Amino acid sequence: MTSVRDLFDFDEFPKISLPEDGIIVITRARNEMLRLPFFLEHYRSIGASHIFVVDNDSTDDTAAFLETQPDVTRFHTSKLYKQFKRNWLLAILNEYCTDRWTILADTDEQFVYPGWPETKLTDLTAYWDSVGAEGVIAPLIDMYSDKPLVDVDYRQGDPFLSTCPYFDTTSSWAITRSPEGRTPGFEVRGGIRGRLFGIPPKRRELFPLNHLRNLYLAPAHIHRRLPLRDYVERRLKRFLYKQCPQLTKVPLIRWNPTYSEMWSVHRIDIRTRLADDWGAMLHFKFFQDFKFRVEEELTRQAYYANGLEYKAYYEGLEKILHQSPAYSGSMKLSSVEDVYTFRQAYCSRELQKYLKHLAQQPHVTTSPSQKGVVA
Repeated sequence: MTSVRDLFDFDEFPKISLPEDGIIVITRARNEMLRLPFFLEHYRSIGASHIFVVDNDSTDDTAAFLETQPDVTRFHTSKLYKQFKRNWLLAILNEYCTDRWTILADTDEQFVYPGWPETKLTDLTAYWDSVGAEGVIAPLIDMYSDKPLVDVDYRQGDPFLSTCPYFDTTSSWAITRSPEGRTPGFEVRGGIRGRLFGIPPKRRELFPLNHLRNLYLAPAHIHRRLPLRDYVERRLKRFLYKQCPQLTKVPLIRWNPTYSEMWSVHRIDIRTRLADDWGAMLHFKFFQDFKFRVEEELTRQAYYANGLEYKAYYEGLEKILHQSPAYSGSMKLSSVEDVYTFRQAYCSRELQKYLKHLAQQPHVTTSPSQKGVVA
């Protein structure tokens, strides 16, 4: 057990009277004033009733801004991210979030789900409660502009999608793996970061291998019992990019403190009952500060393997800095349905029926999140 003082720059957690309903959100921030205003707006719009922010020694206006937000609790810490990033989350979960639906999201991540933005997330958590689910998978979907990075100019407070509305439809894949005490029993890899910064396979991809990969290994198809899937997966592995980012996430959980296994939200305790349905975590890494953050991380080395992933970004910066990262499989997101149509996430027929039933009920217009969809 780690004491509060070992994790944060204070001795005891404050007593907070949390609303009885609504979603709790927990995030970690360091100099995130570019993204924080819309981050807060988005999560409030989908049903967040309180937001916890672990402020890891920010030197910009993050602290002052957060202190003015009535539904935000800021926890300052000067401890090393690399050493305590997991324990920060576990400590807050155990103190405040037992038996509460909670989203664990970075400030560059926008959680969306079937029916968004018209449907409140609390309507879906009620459905997942009824089927006994305790966690919801939401793979990272890297969003980007069709412009070179030097021409990207995100303005603070704007919807993230107004600047980076594109995503890859054919560059990510899901492969099975041993559970090892954690769930889910598969990994989603690839995406634009794999396509641009991963290590290309030594074997040249020939027709129809590309089509087979998209048929068998498309993330949403991990739920399908396709004939010969295991055999085809083994054969296709040699044609996949290497050293690609882990895109699997389980960011929405109904927290049970006895389920303590959690590996950076990518995989959680195997006892956690996961919903059949997935959300999607839209990931906005490619704003104009990308180059600066890559260079900063080469010094901080706070992430996995001393920033190995960031070294790959640095070496491949020219692939995105002065040329468009778009390719033939790029898709401009017009609604959340695009994520499911292109098999980047999965929605069960049962949830689709539930959403149709909700749509037939008297409709109350909800606000700000609708700004997140690109027309």
